[in-house]
Amino acid sequence: MPLKSYSLSQLLSETDKQDLMALGKSHEFRERKCLFRHGDMGKSLFIIRKGDVNITVASDDGREIILSKMSDGEIFGEIAMFDGGVRTADAWVAKDTILMSIEREEFLEYLSKRPHLNTAVILLLCRRLRSCSALLEDFLFN
Repeated sequence: MPLKSYSLSQLLSETDKQDLMALGKSHEFRERKCLFRHGDMGKSLFIIRKGDVNITVASDDGREIILSKMSDGEIFGEIAMFDGGVRTADAWVAKDTILMSIEREEFLEYLSKRPHLNTAVILLLCRRLRSCSALLEDFLFN
């Protein structure tokens, strides 16, 4: 069973995404720019205004897997932003891209004023946990 990709952007309305973008700071990046690496501290999330970003992981021997290919309107970097921990993967610009970054404090304040989004965040985390549990179960039984 493949790990399903569940994104915060799937659970937000277009209005919520536009409101979030208004909070953010705009950044332009060229193709092949590394935005962050696995293990970096994560204090912000990103919304892709225009372009493509690949979320990847690499093994110790240099092999790389693309976990997710993200494009316009998609949100990434939320795991480390939510818990204030480290990044769980690398993020690479796949083509020239414009991103909006939103800092943790601003995002949490935004959530505090929109209780319906708290439910969306809980749903997202539950979907990811179920997907990881199913993947672990498959691994253990096969």
